[in-house]
Amino acid sequence: MAARLWLGFGLSEAAAAGDAVDAIAELFSELGLTPADLAGVGTIDRRADHPAVGRVETLFGRPVMLFSAERLERETPRLKKPSETIFRLMGCHGVAEAAALALAGEGAELLVEKRLMRRVTLALARSFD
Repeated sequence: MAARLWLGFGLSEAAAAGDAVDAIAELFSELGLTPADLAGVGTIDRRADHPAVGRVETLFGRPVMLFSAERLERETPRLKKPSETIFRLMGCHGVAEAAALALAGEGAELLVEKRLMRRVTLALARSFD
């Protein structure tokens, strides 16, 4: 059974366009991954116009999947680190973990719990085919 990896990310409005790419590169270096190892990447739709989204799309050579806060909120029971602060700001209890899990599907698990790096929050989920 092959594992597939899914990256979710969140970012503050103050994050620079390159912050997401730098944070992803750091995480991937730590884990020994390359962009080719990922099945998909996603974030909240409220960040669709943030310049970092376009930079991440260029890095992976595919569109970033965008999720509504309502869709991400449905992942709350599976989040390792839900946040009331993020709920007040974004309308869901997590962005990075929730996006990774939403991409990966029902049987997925978090491989990397949310991690804040350079004003960007990253999480990695794993699913099995």
